[in-house]
Amino acid sequence: MTPEGLERAVELVDRETKKVVTMHIGGTEGHSITLRSLQRPPDRPLTHDILDTMLHELHAEILQVQIDKLERGVFHGTIIIVHEDRTIPIDARPSDAVALAIGAKAPIYMARTVIEKSGEDRN
Repeated sequence: MTPEGLERAVELVDRETKKVVTMHIGGTEGHSITLRSLQRPPDRPLTHDILDTMLHELHAEILQVQIDKLERGVFHGTIIIVHEDRTIPIDARPSDAVALAIGAKAPIYMARTVIEKSGEDRN
């Protein structure tokens, strides 16, 4: 999590190529991601915490999240939820998907085309 003025940025690293993809996100999502990364609960539940509780109460879980595409400079994502015998894809902003994945300890996947378009080599 990198502060960027009022905006923040999440950097995801591809394990295979080691390329870094930077996604600029809003302050609210950034705050939630920071707390979840540090495993520090907020004083009161944030939106992502409420969604965690709802999923738990409904006996559903996050299987994985995906960053599917980059279109006109905007990342698009999907949260894959498992409930009973159903696998349910939910369209989501990647910042929300990442926050939920961190809380659920679910894997985050990124389409190869997104990595190729926006990934940077860093040493």
